[in-house]
Amino acid sequence: MHALLRSLSIRQKIAIGFILIIMTTLTLVGWSLCSLSQSKIKAEGYIEFLNQRYERTRCSADAITKLQTVLKEIAANPADANDANIAKITAAETELKEATDALQMTRYPKEIGAVKENAKEYISLVNTKFLPLLNSDSSEKQHKLVDLVYVDMAKSFFAVTDNITIVNGYQIRETKSKMSTFDYYALKDLLIRNFCILNSH
Repeated sequence: MHALLRSLSIRQKIAIGFILIIMTTLTLVGWSLCSLSQSKIKAEGYIEFLNQRYERTRCSADAITKLQTVLKEIAANPADANDANIAKITAAETELKEATDALQMTRYPKEIGAVKENAKEYISLVNTKFLPLLNSDSSEKQHKLVDLVYVDMAKSFFAVTDNITIVNGYQIRETKSKMSTFDYYALKDLLIRNFCILNSH
C-alpha cells in the first residue's frame, strides 16, 4: 500500500483524496436523508393517530352540543313544536349514541367511561322527561322545559364536554412527548451541513 502511494504523483493523490471526500460526504448525505425520512414518516404517523382519536372525541362533543341546541330551541317555544322538531331530536340522539359508542376506553377508561355514561344519561332524560313534558298539557310547560334543559340536564352535558376536553389535553401532551423523541431539526441541520461540505469541493 505504501509503495503504491509513493508511486502516485501529487496530482493523483489529490484526486484520490478528493474522491474519498466526495464518497464520504455522499454517504453521510444518504444516511441523513434516510434518517430524516424515517423520522418524518413516524411523526406523520403519530399526527394521523392523534387526528383519528381527536375526531372521535370531537364527534361526541359536537353531537351532544347539537342535541342540546335542538332541545333549547324547542324549550324556548314548545307551542311551535312539530314532527320535524321531534325528528331532529331523534336524529341528534342517534348521532350522539353512535359517536360515544365509537369511543375506545383502552387509554383513558375513567374519562371515556364518564363520557359514555353521561351521554347515555342525557339521552335517557330526553326520552323520560323532556319529551313527556313536551307532550303534556302543563300550564308551565315552557318554564319547566327550560329548567330541565338548562339545569337538570346540564350536569350530564358538562360531564361529557369536560371529560372530552380532558382527554384531548392528554392526547396532545402524549403526542408532543412522542414527537420530542424525533430529533428532526438535528437531522435537518446535519443534512444541510453535509450538502455544504459537498458544495465546497
